[in-house]
Amino acid sequence: KIHGPVTRETRARIQMDASMIDGELPARLLLIDARRELQRRLAPSIVAEFEQMPIVVDVTAGRAAVELMRGSPFDAVVADLDALADLAGAADERINRLARASSGALVLILAEDAGISVSLAAMRAGAHDCVGKAIAGEALTRMIGELARRHGKTRCLTRSCPQPEAAMSEAPV
Repeated sequence: KIHGPVTRETRARIQMDASMIDGELPARLLLIDARRELQRRLAPSIVAEFEQMPIVVDVTAGRAAVELMRGSPFDAVVADLDALADLAGAADERINRLARASSGALVLILAEDAGISVSLAAMRAGAHDCVGKAIAGEALTRMIGELARRHGKTRCLTRSCPQPEAAMSEAPV
């Protein structure tokens, strides 16, 4: 509780406390998959790769995901492009709507045909990356960690993708 006027020192202390709490919270992952196979596929690698077990929420459709993101922030969103069909007809519009709703979360799209043109279109629409649906769970989890490292999302860092400072200090001289 704060009594009296809010000073600069009080604001700084509140921001510092909030950042400390934020750093201690587990990553929040949203999985969008009509068949609910993603969580089963990712579960072993999530346990192995994340220092702290993330909160994983899975939904089966794009509209449900967008509605959920309005009230709950997520650190990463992994979406099957086909599960986003209820958002729009065109793939780039589906991804764009999801990316706009994601509030700065990492957005990773899984597509049946994730060739270079599809991946580029997905990234232009707002995704951080787009890969084939057949990707192994371990590779997908490592990809989340790598994207987190590149984009400064420290709660999504994985054991195989540590923070840049830690990686630099462990590098051979």
